[in-house]
Amino acid sequence: MSQATHDFAEQLSAFMDGELPDAEARFLLRRLEHDAELRAAWTRMQLASQCMRSQAWRPVDEGFAGRVAAGITQVPAAS
Repeated sequence: MSQATHDFAEQLSAFMDGELPDAEARFLLRRLEHDAELRAAWTRMQLASQCMRSQAWRPVDEGFAGRVAAGITQVPAAS
């Protein structure tokens, strides 16, 4: 994993925990659309998280990040 991807993986972790600010989350979701290595890291992190909680796990389709990003852009920014 490259250093840049590692940095984004740190952001993924914060995003999973609900601790990533909205602007950074939107940027990360856009990055996920274009970075296959980062998407693979996201999949692994989701799998690990689900396994640790002993929950059923199912991978999401390739268009998921794009749909989430589109939904976020439609939500008005908090003032």
